[in-house]
Amino acid sequence: MTVVPPAELYRLHQLITWEYPPPTSAALEGLACTWCGTATDESALGMSPLDPCRICLTCYAGQLAWLATWYDWHSHVLGCAHCQHGRTCHVSRGRRTLHELTVEAAHRELICFSCHQPLGDTEPALPVLWMGDSRDYPGYVDAPCLTKEPAAR
Repeated sequence: MTVVPPAELYRLHQLITWEYPPPTSAALEGLACTWCGTATDESALGMSPLDPCRICLTCYAGQLAWLATWYDWHSHVLGCAHCQHGRTCHVSRGRRTLHELTVEAAHRELICFSCHQPLGDTEPALPVLWMGDSRDYPGYVDAPCLTKEPAAR
Protein backbone atom coordinates (compact mmCIF):
# COMPACT_ATOMS: atom_id res chain seq x y z
CA MET A 1 0.00 0.00 0.00
CA THR A 2 1.19 3.51 -0.70
CA VAL A 3 2.29 5.98 1.94
CA VAL A 4 -0.35 8.66 2.51
CA PRO A 5 1.11 12.21 2.75
CA PRO A 6 -0.46 14.81 5.13
CA ALA A 7 -2.32 16.63 2.34
CA GLU A 8 -3.92 13.35 1.27
CA LEU A 9 -4.82 12.52 4.89
CA TYR A 10 -6.61 15.88 5.12
CA ARG A 11 -8.52 15.11 1.92
CA LEU A 12 -9.48 11.68 3.25
CA HIS A 13 -10.64 13.32 6.50
CA GLN A 14 -12.88 15.60 4.46
CA LEU A 15 -14.36 12.59 2.65
CA ILE A 16 -15.02 10.82 5.96
CA THR A 17 -16.77 13.85 7.45
CA TRP A 18 -18.86 14.58 4.35
CA GLU A 19 -20.47 11.17 4.18
CA TYR A 20 -21.98 9.59 7.23
CA PRO A 21 -25.26 7.87 8.08
CA PRO A 22 -28.24 9.87 9.35
CA PRO A 23 -27.30 10.79 12.92
CA THR A 24 -29.33 9.72 15.92
CA SER A 25 -30.42 12.26 18.53
CA ALA A 26 -27.50 11.17 20.76
CA ALA A 27 -25.09 11.69 17.85
CA LEU A 28 -26.53 15.15 17.18
CA GLU A 29 -25.75 16.03 20.80
CA GLY A 30 -22.19 14.72 20.41
CA LEU A 31 -22.84 11.92 22.93
CA ALA A 32 -22.60 8.97 20.51
CA CYS A 33 -20.49 8.02 17.50
CA THR A 34 -22.25 8.94 14.29
CA TRP A 35 -21.16 5.67 12.62
CA CYS A 36 -21.63 2.99 15.30
CA GLY A 37 -23.75 4.68 17.98
CA THR A 38 -21.48 3.87 20.92
CA ALA A 39 -20.99 6.50 23.61
CA THR A 40 -18.20 8.94 22.80
CA ASP A 41 -15.44 10.05 25.12
CA GLU A 42 -12.73 12.69 24.91
CA SER A 43 -10.85 10.66 22.26
CA ALA A 44 -13.71 10.95 19.72
CA LEU A 45 -13.06 13.22 16.76
CA GLY A 46 -15.33 16.08 15.80
CA MET A 47 -16.73 15.86 12.29
CA SER A 48 -16.17 19.60 11.77
CA PRO A 49 -16.04 22.76 13.91
CA LEU A 50 -19.65 23.56 13.00
CA ASP A 51 -21.05 20.04 13.43
CA PRO A 52 -21.71 18.56 16.90
CA CYS A 53 -21.47 14.99 15.54
CA ARG A 54 -18.43 13.00 16.59
CA ILE A 55 -16.81 9.78 15.42
CA CYS A 56 -15.02 7.24 17.65
CA LEU A 57 -11.42 6.36 16.83
CA THR A 58 -12.33 2.80 15.82
CA CYS A 59 -14.86 3.99 13.23
CA TYR A 60 -12.55 6.76 12.04
CA ALA A 61 -9.73 4.26 11.53
CA GLY A 62 -12.15 1.95 9.69
CA GLN A 63 -13.28 4.76 7.38
CA LEU A 64 -9.69 5.87 6.77
CA ALA A 65 -8.59 2.31 5.94
CA TRP A 66 -11.59 1.86 3.63
CA LEU A 67 -10.81 5.07 1.71
CA ALA A 68 -7.04 4.47 1.57
CA THR A 69 -7.42 0.91 0.24
CA TRP A 70 -10.16 1.95 -2.20
CA TYR A 71 -8.00 4.76 -3.65
CA ASP A 72 -4.98 2.42 -3.76
CA TRP A 73 -6.99 -0.14 -5.76
CA HIS A 74 -8.54 2.57 -7.95
CA SER A 75 -5.19 4.22 -8.79
CA HIS A 76 -3.75 0.83 -9.73
CA VAL A 77 -6.67 0.08 -12.09
CA LEU A 78 -6.31 3.47 -13.79
CA GLY A 79 -2.65 2.86 -14.63
CA CYS A 80 -2.61 -0.89 -15.31
CA ALA A 81 -2.69 -2.13 -18.92
CA HIS A 82 -4.07 -5.53 -17.85
CA CYS A 83 -6.94 -3.91 -15.93
CA GLN A 84 -7.68 -1.45 -18.74
CA HIS A 85 -8.05 -4.30 -21.24
CA GLY A 86 -10.15 -6.53 -18.96
CA ARG A 87 -7.44 -9.13 -18.49
CA THR A 88 -6.65 -10.97 -15.26
CA CYS A 89 -4.53 -8.85 -12.95
CA HIS A 90 -3.25 -10.42 -9.75
CA VAL A 91 -2.15 -7.07 -8.33
CA SER A 92 -5.67 -5.68 -8.73
CA ARG A 93 -7.13 -8.81 -7.13
CA GLY A 94 -4.74 -8.41 -4.20
CA ARG A 95 -5.68 -4.76 -3.73
CA ARG A 96 -9.37 -5.65 -3.90
CA THR A 97 -8.82 -8.34 -1.26
CA LEU A 98 -7.08 -5.82 1.02
CA HIS A 99 -9.93 -3.38 0.46
CA GLU A 100 -12.55 -6.03 1.23
CA LEU A 101 -10.92 -6.52 4.64
CA THR A 102 -11.83 -2.92 5.53
CA VAL A 103 -15.51 -3.02 4.53
CA GLU A 104 -16.92 -4.34 7.82
CA ALA A 105 -14.91 -1.94 10.01
CA ALA A 106 -16.07 0.96 7.82
CA HIS A 107 -19.75 -0.05 8.16
CA ARG A 108 -20.06 -0.27 4.37
CA GLU A 109 -21.12 -2.79 1.76
CA LEU A 110 -19.75 -3.83 -1.62
CA ILE A 111 -22.66 -2.75 -3.84
CA CYS A 112 -22.57 -2.16 -7.60
CA PHE A 113 -23.32 1.47 -8.52
CA SER A 114 -25.21 0.39 -11.64
CA CYS A 115 -27.46 -2.53 -10.59
CA HIS A 116 -27.37 -1.97 -6.81
CA GLN A 117 -26.63 -5.66 -6.19
CA PRO A 118 -23.97 -6.94 -3.75
CA LEU A 119 -20.68 -7.92 -5.35
CA GLY A 120 -19.80 -11.61 -5.17
CA ASP A 121 -16.48 -12.66 -3.66
CA THR A 122 -15.23 -14.14 -6.91
CA GLU A 123 -17.13 -11.84 -9.27
CA PRO A 124 -14.91 -9.49 -11.28
CA ALA A 125 -15.46 -5.87 -10.28
CA LEU A 126 -13.70 -2.54 -10.54
CA PRO A 127 -13.56 0.51 -8.30
CA VAL A 128 -15.27 3.49 -9.92
CA LEU A 129 -15.47 7.13 -8.94
CA TRP A 130 -18.81 8.80 -9.56
CA MET A 131 -18.38 12.55 -9.60
CA GLY A 132 -21.48 14.03 -8.04
CA ASP A 133 -22.65 17.62 -7.80
CA SER A 134 -20.99 18.45 -4.51
CA ARG A 135 -18.43 15.67 -4.01
CA ASP A 136 -17.00 12.44 -5.39
CA TYR A 137 -18.49 9.04 -4.54
CA PRO A 138 -16.06 6.09 -4.50
CA GLY A 139 -17.77 2.80 -5.25
CA TYR A 140 -17.79 -0.27 -7.46
CA VAL A 141 -19.19 -1.71 -10.67
CA ASP A 142 -19.49 -5.45 -11.33
CA ALA A 143 -18.47 -7.18 -14.56
CA PRO A 144 -22.00 -7.70 -15.97
CA CYS A 145 -22.78 -3.98 -15.60
CA LEU A 146 -19.36 -2.98 -16.89
CA THR A 147 -19.83 -4.97 -20.11
CA LYS A 148 -23.46 -3.93 -20.81
CA GLU A 149 -24.09 -2.28 -24.14
CA PRO A 150 -25.45 1.25 -23.82
CA ALA A 151 -29.18 1.41 -24.46
CA ALA A 152 -30.20 3.09 -27.71
CA ARG A 153 -32.21 6.28 -27.14
